[in-house]
Formats: sequence, C-alpha cells, structure tokens
Amino acid sequence: MKTDIKIIGFPDHEGVQNVGGRIGAGKGPFSFEIFFKKLNGDKNFQELKNQINHIEFEGLNLEEKHQKVVEIISKTTQDNSPTIAVGGGHDFIYSYTKGIAQNKKVSVINIDPHLDMRPYEECFTSGSPFRRLINEDVLDTQNLVEYGIQTQANAPELFSYAEENSVDIVNYSKISEQNFIQLFEEKLNKLSESSDEVILSLDLDMIQAAFAPGVSAPAVEGFSPEQVRKLIEKAHEFPKVKHLGIFELNPVLDIDDRTARLAAYLAYHFIMN
Repeated sequence: MKTDIKIIGFPDHEGVQNVGGRIGAGKGPFSFEIFFKKLNGDKNFQELKNQINHIEFEGLNLEEKHQKVVEIISKTTQDNSPTIAVGGGHDFIYSYTKGIAQNKKVSVINIDPHLDMRPYEECFTSGSPFRRLINEDVLDTQNLVEYGIQTQANAPELFSYAEENSVDIVNYSKISEQNFIQLFEEKLNKLSESSDEVILSLDLDMIQAAFAPGVSAPAVEGFSPEQVRKLIEKAHEFPKVKHLGIFELNPVLDIDDRTARLAAYLAYHFIMN
C-alpha cells in the first residue's frame, strides 16, 4: 500500500467549457471523495481516505489556476511522494505533469480515445494539454504514449501533429483482449527507461459509456472496468509509476453514481496493490 500518497482534487471545468464540452467536471473531485470514503481497507487506508485536499480556484482565471497547480504539485512532490490527481477537466494533466517535472524527468502514458493535442492559441482547453506540454518542452515526445486512441474521435490534423512530433500512439483498433496487457507493458518498459517517474493518466471517457456515463465526452466503444483494473495492476510492477491522474469525472451527467464509484475503485487499486 502507498501509505505516503497524496490525493489532490482539481475542481474545475473551464477547459472543458472552452472546447464546447459538457460541463460539470468541476464537481468531480467532490463526488469522487464521497465514494472513496465509503471504501474499506486496513487502518492505514482508513486514515488516508480522510486526507483528500481540493485546490481552491475561486477568483482565478484558467491560466492562474494552472499556475497554482504547478506550484502546489511541485511542492508536494519534492519529497518523492506518490500522488493521485482527481479532476476536473483533462487540461489539468498539463499543470500536473509540469509540476512534477519541476523536480524529475517525467513521462506520461495517457489512456484515452482522444489525443488532446488541439491548438490552444485562442484559449487553453481540455483538448490541448499534450500539445502544450510538447510545445513548451516540458514533455519530450519520447516520454509520451497515447494508449487507446480512437480514429473517429480525433480530427485528421491532430494525427498529423502527432506524427510530425513522433508521438507514440497505440490505436484502440489494434488492442485486443489478448494483447492489451502486453502492449501496455511494452510501453511502460520504454517510459521507465527514459524517465525518472511515470504518470498514468486516465481520461474516464476511455471506458465504455455503459460503465462510465458521467464524463464530458462519453464513448460508445472503450475499455471495461476490469481491463483498466488489470492495467493498473500491471503498472504496479513498475516502481517508476508513482502518479495517477483521473480526469473528466462529471457527476452532473452520472447515472446511479456509476462513474464516481468507478473512479474511487480505480484509485483504491492504485493505492492498495
């Protein structure tokens, strides 16, 4: 069990709103906390689940929010603590990664149907974080893997940008029940060799909408909760996978709290395995 893990909420969906998405993810961290606290575990877990901290963003514009996250995450990870980030829009993988990168050479494996490499010149969005991380030289392209990308969910120019920057993409169409763990393991081996710490980023819309309806952009096709749990278990075999991001939890659109319960369940397995 990761007894020293820090759990931090990013309660904001302005980046989702900027890209025309369905808003509500700003309430995600609070919904996560409700169901995370309902989980059982040993004494250490009982103490841990009452130590979730939500960042206060009132009165800040989006750029100021991200700068605040960078500062808090940089300070939080100075002592090598593992972390879980709960969103909030997926734009916060930008400042989450940048904060950790203040202290370590970091890599990201993003499980997501979307590349999240949209332009951000007019305004920063939840569809822009990896383009910005690359353009600002925070994240070397050899230290990014996009896992589970769906062609129909991305504009052609985004694939062109990814190809021009030699981004490693694992298309969902190439993933099967037989090979999804093997492919994931291969990518974690690669990232572990090229960085000090690895972030596992879960955009919850990578899970089939039947299991995760409470997201900003639900997916017709995607991973099952069992598959994602197995990916997390595989990640535990790699000591450098120290950080987990769970993004796009939208309780406003949830059904029977399925998505919030699932987010809490996935965080639990990251901590306990």
